[in-house]
This record gives sequence, C-alpha cells and structure tokens, in this order.
Amino acid sequence: MKIVDILSEDAVKDLEKDLKHPYSYDAIDHMMTTIAKRHNITPKKLHDLFVEKHGKIPDDWIKQETKHASK
Repeated sequence: MKIVDILSEDAVKDLEKDLKHPYSYDAIDHMMTTIAKRHNITPKKLHDLFVEKHGKIPDDWIKQETKHASK
C-alpha cells in the first residue's frame, strides 16, 4: 500500500468519526473542509475517496448510520 493510500484512508476515517455527530449540511461541509486541509487534500478529493469506499455520499452514509444506531 502506498503512503498516499494510507493518508487518504486516514482522512476518510476522520470524516467517518466526525460524521457521527452532524448537525447540518453546513456542519458536514465544514468538517470535510477541515479534515481535507489537515490531510493536504481537497474537499472534493475527500468526498470522492469517501464515495469510493462507501458507495454513497457522506450525507447519505450518516443517515444510514444513524438509522442503524437507533434500532
């Protein structure tokens, strides 16, 4: 595995963790921007990596996660 792949995976993991407590679309956007800066990638790249891993956008992923958590 390349170092870029490891760093990208870390960025996606950070977003997964932070998405557990979203408040709005703007909050998710802010989280993604902050995490992307921390990992030296663009928010678009983080979004694309997240979709590549999960097959859905962060907004839809968290809706599914919170639905499962409330069961």
